[in-house]
Amino acid sequence: MMSDIMEFANREEFRQFLSEHCQSKDGIWLIFGKAGGPKTIKAGEALEERGLMTDFGRKKIEEARENGQWDAPKSMPVTEEQIVGVDALLEEYEPACTNFQAMSLSVTYTRAYLDARTDAGREKRLAWMVDRLNKNLKPM
Repeated sequence: MMSDIMEFANREEFRQFLSEHCQSKDGIWLIFGKAGGPKTIKAGEALEERGLMTDFGRKKIEEARENGQWDAPKSMPVTEEQIVGVDALLEEYEPACTNFQAMSLSVTYTRAYLDARTDAGREKRLAWMVDRLNKNLKPM
């Protein structure tokens, strides 16, 4: 379900979706249109300001603050060289390698691999990637 493109006619439809799926492990990409062009906002603050933040949302923000994710620095952009490096790791795995090369989301898979902090973590991440890529699945 979360890999489908979803459109909401209004804020109420979107909030209903959030209330029904707030504990799902699946992810969703959000695209917001804004008159006058893009603007950076802090979602948590905007929701609190308008009285729209849910208790579940507050709980998740508090967890992120406690475990350091809230203030964690953003990752550097993935380079072409890094994508080529991950591609080389996948060469012995088919059809995973071919699917990786054909996928516009190869950057996301590369980031997932690079974010692993230990050799054991990278091995697990590579196994996860190969499993998903063999099925030609998006990263998440």
